[in-house]
Amino acid sequence: MDTIQRPFYWSFSALNNFETCAKKFYHTSIAKDFVEPESEHRKWGYAVHDAFAKAVNHGSVLPPEMSKWVPWVKFAKEPFDPASALMQVEVKLAITEDMQPCEYFDKRVPVWFRAVADVLKISGPYARIIDWKTGNSDTYLDPETNTWKTSSDQLHLTAAALMVHYPVVQHVKLDFVWLKEDFWTSDVISRSDLPSLWQRLMPRVDKMKLANATGVYEPKPSGLCKRHCPVKSCQFHGKGSF
Repeated sequence: MDTIQRPFYWSFSALNNFETCAKKFYHTSIAKDFVEPESEHRKWGYAVHDAFAKAVNHGSVLPPEMSKWVPWVKFAKEPFDPASALMQVEVKLAITEDMQPCEYFDKRVPVWFRAVADVLKISGPYARIIDWKTGNSDTYLDPETNTWKTSSDQLHLTAAALMVHYPVVQHVKLDFVWLKEDFWTSDVISRSDLPSLWQRLMPRVDKMKLANATGVYEPKPSGLCKRHCPVKSCQFHGKGSF
């Protein structure tokens, strides 16, 4: 049994990390007694997000190594009428467990879920969230619509938090832009879809919450243990499941 506990809160990335290996998640995100080295890919991702935020928000020019992505800045900004719409970048959203809006680092109430929208546009009951992706795409061809989609719930959750903060918003367009492969996938979520979203996700969140309450974070050995895990105290470190 691990010993350090904290008030329970989560994000999409935290849930993914927990499901990849709960023990690694505990040591790198809660106890923080092992540090995961910052990869070149992660550094590049931070640089891209920073450059796109400045380009969309202030009209800054993208660095030369990102100049091929200038059309995506236009994709994010247009159409936009400042007289009737809101556009922001790097928007931090947080909600409580009883689905009330709160600050990202709220001191008054317990924060339950956090999300960040790379680009957020709101016009009356309609909103749009854009997320920049610098890695390989995680997509599939939807046979019903013959369009490429992603199975990730990241932006669906961001939209759920958004609709808590903005009760007027009824429909949210979700755009993942896969910069490395130069295309995007799109989806739409409506307020009426939220009950089924939470019903689908809560069993996964409850497992994470149980680990937080009991202090038991089970290892999940895999090939990642051999070279990609800093938790040297784990019995599977450097070995994996075979």
